Amino acid sequence: MKYLALSLLAIALLLGLSHAATQQPADAPPDMPPMPTPQKEHENLQRFVGEWDFVTTVYIPDQPPMSAPGTEAVRALGEFWIVGESVSDMMGMPMTNIITIGYDPQRGKYVGTSVDSMSPHITHYEGGANDAGDRFTLRWQGPCPFQGGAIVNFRGVTEFDGDDRRTFIAESQDVDGNWSRIVEVTFRRKG
Repeated sequence: MKYLALSLLAIALLLGLSHAATQQPADAPPDMPPMPTPQKEHENLQRFVGEWDFVTTVYIPDQPPMSAPGTEAVRALGEFWIVGESVSDMMGMPMTNIITIGYDPQRGKYVGTSVDSMSPHITHYEGGANDAGDRFTLRWQGPCPFQGGAIVNFRGVTEFDGDDRRTFIAESQDVDGNWSRIVEVTFRRKG
């Protein structure tokens, strides 16, 4: 009898530990699959969370670069996503941008979207990060105002310099396959 009681206790403990590792809600039905758990890639996104000041520089062909300041607020949406909203002045017009970024373990890629108040186009991103989680590279396709609105390839690299500074550089690809810098944004964490 003592052996049976110890065996049942061991099974109960194992089931309890297994339950805790999968983040299963206590009131979940017994046949519900386990909830996903955040991975290192999701944790890397937490670097973006906070309040930021930034300066955007736009590179227009055959014209001097134009710069404008702005602010960004990035928050976590659970443990899997970040949502950022930026406000700036672009070419004399107010602009708001909302971006989402997460990590899709099934695809093995960072994914996200972006919309802004100056365009009817939604951007869908995908890409990766280095092992340290301080350099993110995202790629997308969309209309390029500097190429007559043609749908072109873009790539953007965000690189962190410590916890309070980051830089974003976006490039577009022309019909000959050459890449040109179109935007550079330098961020500094507020406070």
